[in-house]
Amino acid sequence: MQRNFLVCIAGFAGGIWFRSFFDLGWAFAFFLITLGAVLSACFFVFHRKTDLLKSDFNRSVLCVAGLFLIAAGAGIFRFDHSGDLLRVHALDPYLERAIILEGTVADEPDVRMTHTNLTVETTHLLVGEDRVPLATKIRVVTEQYPEFSYGDGIRLSGNAELPGMSLGGEEGAGRSFNYRAYLAKDGVYYQMFRPRVEKIFSRGGNPVTRALFSLKHTYLTTLARVLPEPHASLAGGIILGAKEALGDEVLNTFRTAGIIHIVVLSGYNVTIIAEAIGRALVFLPRTAGLGISAASIILFALMTGAGATVVRASLMALLVLLARATGRVSEITTALFIAAFFMLLANPKILVFDPSFQLSFLATMGLLFVSPLVTRFFLWLPERWGIRDAASATLATQIFVMPALVYMTGTFSAIAFLANLLVLPLMPVTMFFSFVSGISAFFGPIASAPFSFVATALLGYILKVAEILSLVPFAAVSLRVSFFVVFIVYALLCMILFALTKNKGSG
Repeated sequence: MQRNFLVCIAGFAGGIWFRSFFDLGWAFAFFLITLGAVLSACFFVFHRKTDLLKSDFNRSVLCVAGLFLIAAGAGIFRFDHSGDLLRVHALDPYLERAIILEGTVADEPDVRMTHTNLTVETTHLLVGEDRVPLATKIRVVTEQYPEFSYGDGIRLSGNAELPGMSLGGEEGAGRSFNYRAYLAKDGVYYQMFRPRVEKIFSRGGNPVTRALFSLKHTYLTTLARVLPEPHASLAGGIILGAKEALGDEVLNTFRTAGIIHIVVLSGYNVTIIAEAIGRALVFLPRTAGLGISAASIILFALMTGAGATVVRASLMALLVLLARATGRVSEITTALFIAAFFMLLANPKILVFDPSFQLSFLATMGLLFVSPLVTRFFLWLPERWGIRDAASATLATQIFVMPALVYMTGTFSAIAFLANLLVLPLMPVTMFFSFVSGISAFFGPIASAPFSFVATALLGYILKVAEILSLVPFAAVSLRVSFFVVFIVYALLCMILFALTKNKGSG
């Protein structure tokens, strides 16, 4: 029963993956479902009546193939119906011409060094004296000033256009990147470059989300008063994923060293940090350690605004903690696939077009399956302070995540393992003192002084490690690989993992 359920999940994901690249129409999905139904019917009707199906292997293949094809067709159907057609094409008649839109800032502004990205939920199109209702989402690239906040009502005057199909730079380096689909996974179908932006009201949107973003902004401002730069920005990145203030130079240093994930709000980040916290609390009773780790993840998700990306990553991180606490890796693995299924059911576009989901899932798989197997290679390291566990967890995640990272970024960091080994064991204590520095600053600089002193030292250490290792010759090597190569690598990894796990179980 469990096998059949996992086959259905694999088929559903396979159908979504296929549809992400190829559109053969609804007839193809219907054909897959029909073929799968025929195979399944043959299994149930004839499996005891024909010589061909007397073999257990033949019956299993027939059953698995039928379930897989039915689920694949369902995945294609779900992908095709994952967007509201009215929202997807709402602005098509008005493309490449001057228009005026009204809407609300629907997410926290993404402040960069030279501009700000706003996600705007439009409500009306102004045509002469009329306000025509028009609902869609649009990405707006505007100046850094004036500043806008979540929930602000704004009026946009400019040209709307469809996002480009490919993008270079941070999101698209290393491969052909479908930027239009990347935005569409979040329901964003259009963009405007540097339109005229006027604020028409404040404090709109969801009041709970607005309060969370306000708390985050207040906390980061307070943190900047008690920590120097770039330490304060690094603390903000580690705790809340607010990396933009670090600047391009520091961020490039972190990328070269292979530790950019500690300041990026991604599933990989949440999973790694959660694992580090869990390892650091091994001296506590199991229930207490699990409770503190889970509370840290939930607090992190809330303080970052509880966006879909963070919620998905936090759920996977909680599953890793549960597996560690119970030791029931097999059952937690099933729960992980079930969770992934419901995530894809809610938003099928994340499978191919959301790097955070992909890295989070891969990091979680590495921690669950690879980490216990590679621990034997680090018996020479001391167990004190979780150094041995940190090393095995670091290598496990690097093994499972590195091929995908190379494919996504086009860069291979030869020193990533060393950098992560030097940094990750200190992440829990660094996060703790950085977090408490910001909280205690509300009571005055004297109250926060002891905590900020320790936090500054720890953050300075991380910055120095990144700086030194980034100067190593050939620390980062440009390496472009095809999807086929990455697929082969992961297939080999799974085969090796299966063989090692089987041998361990038989031994």
